[in-house]
Amino acid sequence: MPNPELRKRIRWLPPILVIILLLILGGICFIFYSVLFPSTPQSTPQFEKAKSEWQAVFLRNGEVYFGHVVETTDNEVVLRDVYYIQTTQPLQGLGETQGRVISSQAPLLVKLGSEPHKPYDEMRINRDQVFYIEDLQSDSPVVEAIKQYQSSQ
Repeated sequence: MPNPELRKRIRWLPPILVIILLLILGGICFIFYSVLFPSTPQSTPQFEKAKSEWQAVFLRNGEVYFGHVVETTDNEVVLRDVYYIQTTQPLQGLGETQGRVISSQAPLLVKLGSEPHKPYDEMRINRDQVFYIEDLQSDSPVVEAIKQYQSSQ
């Protein structure tokens, strides 16, 4: 009859061998799966190629810019020939009729670069701030206003 101490050790040997065998088989399966189905790194999806000449870029803060999206990267969207719509607020005291305030906000198309600080006509917008981008149709009122502005220059 074998030693009782040796018997206790031998009793644990088969479960330990089974666990080691399962770990080895799992590793081999993982390697084969990795080779057959390589993972692609998760990246920020690129914006689709523009379908029209003009795009509207909507930002998360509610601002909208119009122009040509010339480049998109993981970090930024580059917009050139940039325009935006500005609404004019009536001056205080003007536009009041018999105690009523008349709101006459006339939208105004502004060309980037015409501001007093004279920025270049290109915007590099942080990609995280872009809510979405839309392609504009050629008969869009904004595109028609841009064309009218360009013809007057």
